Amino acid sequence: MNDHWKKALRYGVICIPAFFILNWTWKLRWSPDYLTAWGTFLTGIGTLIVAVGALYAAKMAISDYREKTQVEKARWLSDLFKQLFVDQTFKQIRQKIDFDDLEDIRGLIVKELVVQHLPNQGKFEPEDKKLLDAFTDYLNFFEFVGLLKKLGRLTDADIESLFDYYIRRLAEIDSDNLIRRYLSALGFENLIHLLNRGAEYLFVYGTLKKGFPHHKLISQAGLKLAGKAQLNGILYSLDGHDYPAGKIGRVSNLIQGELYHLPRKSADECLRSIDREEGVDEGLFARVLVQLEVEQQKIRTWAYTYLGSVDDKAEIKGGSYDKK
Repeated sequence: MNDHWKKALRYGVICIPAFFILNWTWKLRWSPDYLTAWGTFLTGIGTLIVAVGALYAAKMAISDYREKTQVEKARWLSDLFKQLFVDQTFKQIRQKIDFDDLEDIRGLIVKELVVQHLPNQGKFEPEDKKLLDAFTDYLNFFEFVGLLKKLGRLTDADIESLFDYYIRRLAEIDSDNLIRRYLSALGFENLIHLLNRGAEYLFVYGTLKKGFPHHKLISQAGLKLAGKAQLNGILYSLDGHDYPAGKIGRVSNLIQGELYHLPRKSADECLRSIDREEGVDEGLFARVLVQLEVEQQKIRTWAYTYLGSVDDKAEIKGGSYDKK
């Protein structure tokens, strides 16, 4: 059968039934059942058109709202950027943080913390008060950024792209937890939360290791073992204590330990819980932000450094604590 007859057959299969259907409907065109069916059909079509129109209007309204929201967000993000980087408001403090030149501010913070508990124990000179106020305003700026994050006005990506460097620098220079104690005294909980996002890992080398007495804090908090690791520092044994003292710093010695991945959603809560166990608020240890290398990849991690005095003769050779 050639193509001509194949086409004729296909048209016949379609057209002949269509002819009979149209002929039948034409005969019934004035019947009540026919008119009722057409009325129902047209009513349904009208309802469908109204529903589609409503959905389209809703979609356009949502799209318009999102566009306006994004424009507004871009505007105040620009304002935040200008306030931090362009205006002169925080220039002095930024420079001090960039070059780790905070000894004068640290001294003022210590004095302020004392004065808060013993108001008659100190008085600030005008220039000192001005400098401490400038630093506190700087911290308050990031407290506001943390509040915007909490309210959902800023995303993690927004913060990382605009403010990550200076938030991380605050954590890096806070080698003895003094700034975070000051933040707690000020009630700047949103900024503390931002600082605790500074690393996704926690390095442990003592009784928090697997098989040691305090490892339950790690397991109960949901931290996952990433592997063995080491970082620069010296490990000491402490007379009369069942835990070691790691002095983390820029030395050639290495401390052996374990690297754990923090749960992203509850990292802040986990770190605060372990801080309490490690005596951070009492000034026994400080949680510091450091960098180590794992499989030729540099990783930022939290680690606890001992703040007390140690006996050089008590150094643990090899940097590995094995006393259970």
